[in-house]
Amino acid sequence: MKNYSKHILVGGILLLTLLLSAGSVLAAGNWILTKEGVKVWDPAPQQGETATWSGNRDANGCASGNGVLNAYVNNLLQVTYEGPMVAGKVTGKGKLTAPSGASYTGNLVDWSFEGQGIYRSADGSYYQGNFANNQYNGNGVANWADGASYEGSFVNGLPDGKGTFKMTNGTTYRGDMVKGQISGQGRITYADATYYIGTFLNGQPNGYGTLYKTDGSVINQGNWSNGKFSK
Repeated sequence: MKNYSKHILVGGILLLTLLLSAGSVLAAGNWILTKEGVKVWDPAPQQGETATWSGNRDANGCASGNGVLNAYVNNLLQVTYEGPMVAGKVTGKGKLTAPSGASYTGNLVDWSFEGQGIYRSADGSYYQGNFANNQYNGNGVANWADGASYEGSFVNGLPDGKGTFKMTNGTTYRGDMVKGQISGQGRITYADATYYIGTFLNGQPNGYGTLYKTDGSVINQGNWSNGKFSK
């Protein structure tokens, strides 16, 4: 039996790094002035950074209300934000888009992805569900560009807990996930409709379990090691 965890392992990412430039970060955070003279909070200022803001400013000169914020490094667009600003900070339901086509639409708190949202990568893969600390956390659905998908619980960007993983070859797994791996108790149904119910470790049957024919009759029952029946 094959290891089917490869897709899931690439599902956990620090999303904000895909949207913002990987340039030389100068500080943990600082106020910058847009070309219009409006103050905007920047959580990761970089050398050569400039910005524009299309909306209003509050009494303290900070960006306020709905508008479009464009951030540049050395005159190259890094990210576009469309949505509300509160006291110069990206906060509320908005959209972040990178020149690559990657985007996030949903709730933000001071640039951080928090709550419900949708992240779409440049290749068409996407995640829809709950976010915390810029990562998939809670219940959500991940769909990869090649057609594979996972629906269930996520912890710190990785499938963790109960979920369903549908693979491109027609195989479906339902059960426990641990840090992005198929591990614990579950059921895997193969493309030929045979199925295994039992214990998994690192994506393969490991421990006690049963492999069934399509009519429910037993093929092998007992202990498994790395996907192979031992006794």
